[in-house]
Amino acid sequence: MSPTQYVAEYMLRRGPVASALRWVVRNLATKAFWRRSKERYSMLCCEDFIAEPQRTIRRILELVREDTIPLPHVAEHEVKIGVNHNVWGNPSGFQTGTMEIRSDREWASHIKPGDGRLSTFF
Repeated sequence: MSPTQYVAEYMLRRGPVASALRWVVRNLATKAFWRRSKERYSMLCCEDFIAEPQRTIRRILELVREDTIPLPHVAEHEVKIGVNHNVWGNPSGFQTGTMEIRSDREWASHIKPGDGRLSTFF
């Protein structure tokens, strides 16, 4: 069993209501925390990152005032990922090698219609 399969098997899963509530609470808390420092805060939409990953990363580096570093891109929408430590999150974080930056829509074919409507309510 690969590390990704192992983590996926034992990963804590939350239902749609709990997931949506956690997402809302975390985003509201982040906005409240950074309200005093608007020049150091930026909202990043996943769709924007997927559309222009290199440009998005460069913009983030400028925001945090970091020097330009070599980006892990091997193409506009492909990155080479090395070994890293991942404590929490999606099991895909354990994958290494060349990966495509793309929208993950696999969940859409597995979600119950009622759960999808409930999640978008939040």
